[in-house]
Amino acid sequence: MGKVKNLDDVLPLDDDPLSKDEVDALCNDRPKTRGGCVGAYRPCPHISCHHNLYLNVNEETGAVSLNNAGVDVLAVDPDKSCALDIADAGEHSSDEVQWVMPSLSVDAIERIEQVALRRLRPYLRRIL
Repeated sequence: MGKVKNLDDVLPLDDDPLSKDEVDALCNDRPKTRGGCVGAYRPCPHISCHHNLYLNVNEETGAVSLNNAGVDVLAVDPDKSCALDIADAGEHSSDEVQWVMPSLSVDAIERIEQVALRRLRPYLRRIL
């Protein structure tokens, strides 16, 4: 993850920031299950959710970092801000995954895939 030295350069504040009540309402409105976020507003405003692909909030310190250093958060496709949305869309090639998460190399993606398949092997043996 890339550290943001000046968050204002990445996400400049607008002239009409949210009030504390609006922020509290947004936090209280955060979906508790996947079913609660399907079809919700995108890009996902819940940056502390671990499925958010672009921003990460450290729960202990509150520090904000980019999950994909060098990616302009404001220029990304808003429908691709959640890993669960992308997974719901079906299978993706290594190149497609790298396009969404450019900080991962194709080799790293293929290693992740192999580890996942090895972890699924016992389950697959039971059902096949």
